[in-house]
Amino acid sequence: VAFEVFGSLLEELAKLSGEDIKTPQDAVVAAGNFGWLHDEEIWLSIIGDSAQIPKAFKNEDADKIYYRLPGYHKEIKATYDLLAEKFLD
Repeated sequence: VAFEVFGSLLEELAKLSGEDIKTPQDAVVAAGNFGWLHDEEIWLSIIGDSAQIPKAFKNEDADKIYYRLPGYHKEIKATYDLLAEKFLD
């Protein structure tokens, strides 16, 4: 859920910055190009895992996703801090 909300924020910020955003991947790539992300690869992994969650609870992928969550949280927090400094100060 946190990614969905944060992904929407990245999408809107990228659109406001003049980017043509059609997919969550577009938003992540644009945010990476603007220097808003510490690790674009983690964000792309978050997107992939987010799409797998409905199916993952029925198989062994759920454990794999679960163990990646602390890294995702760290990246989302770091990105939030960077964006807050850039846009809220």
